[in-house]
Amino acid sequence: MSNKETKFVDIYPSKKSHRILVWVGDFFINFICAILFFNIAVFPITKAIVNYDDIKLEMADCQDDMMDVLYENKVLFYEENELNYFDDNLVTTNDYFVAYHVQSQISTNNCFYNYYTSIKQDPSELVELYSLNSGSTFFDLDILDANGVPTLKDEYVTEFSPLYIEGDALSENATTDYESFSSLFLKYYDSMLEDVLVNDLTYQDLSYISLSQQVDEYVTQLDDYIITAGLISYLLSIVILYVMVPLLSINKRRITISANKQTITEKIMKINKVGQDNLRLLPKSEIILQAVYSMISNLTLLVIVVVPSITITYAFSLNLLVFLSAFGLLYDLIGLFFILFNQFNKSLTDTLTKVILLENADLLNIVRTKGNKF
Repeated sequence: MSNKETKFVDIYPSKKSHRILVWVGDFFINFICAILFFNIAVFPITKAIVNYDDIKLEMADCQDDMMDVLYENKVLFYEENELNYFDDNLVTTNDYFVAYHVQSQISTNNCFYNYYTSIKQDPSELVELYSLNSGSTFFDLDILDANGVPTLKDEYVTEFSPLYIEGDALSENATTDYESFSSLFLKYYDSMLEDVLVNDLTYQDLSYISLSQQVDEYVTQLDDYIITAGLISYLLSIVILYVMVPLLSINKRRITISANKQTITEKIMKINKVGQDNLRLLPKSEIILQAVYSMISNLTLLVIVVVPSITITYAFSLNLLVFLSAFGLLYDLIGLFFILFNQFNKSLTDTLTKVILLENADLLNIVRTKGNKF
């Protein structure tokens, strides 16, 4: 019976810093590719297929009709060149509201009087509105003017009067109070619009509630297109970077099965993933499983993929993308904890898939010890 020589080789997992760099490097390559796919190809193609711009125009028409309903019922005012610019209209409507209380008491200048008293025929709701959000700070709720509207306290009438005196300006204290008063106006206006969405407001054949519902449908439709395009771009980058790049190589214009099965960052840093139990390079099935876990880990970037085709504010209003990104961030934080406090410097994904990362030199020593060609 022949005696076989037992060979030993010392191996060490990749350093913590190297493991983190591999993770971060692949993460940002995935991030850049997904953004490029979305903005250069996937989203433009999606927009062309679903007539995205036409839907936006139809939604804008509905929004203009909604403002027409408000204009015609005198609950929203505009100056020249402000037509259908809602934010500017709110400033103008606030100006009319201040002028009503400081200067004229012309009922038609008060959007809240027009809605609650003239349209709804319920003056008590108007007084109740003025009492909301600490309205008593500015208004004397027990003293009503000739229109049944709570009056602005004398001290604020005096403070705001310079607005209507040519060449005069508000004092520093009056400016602060005016800003607070304008914030109160916006809260009143929000409350009024909430009431409109319950009780409706009409003009000719236009219904504010119906138009609002139609706008909501358009918004949901457009959001779904953006989310779908974002997910497609993200998955496409995952497949290319975590499946095709590790499994395939191009030699002399021929596509062949890659020997080392490394991601881009792993190739740059000369690091390999091997099975924890057998210290062999991962088979195809394990590479695909690694890609699935990378898809979960890299979800953190998903909400940013759709920028700059849409604004960052819009992106963070897409609840599904935000939820998936938050889930990915949680997974990454747990993964980082694993790397920092694991003796083999393994991430959460490495632990779940029983994988360890080795430097190329250590892998070469293993192969030579086993008597195989590298």
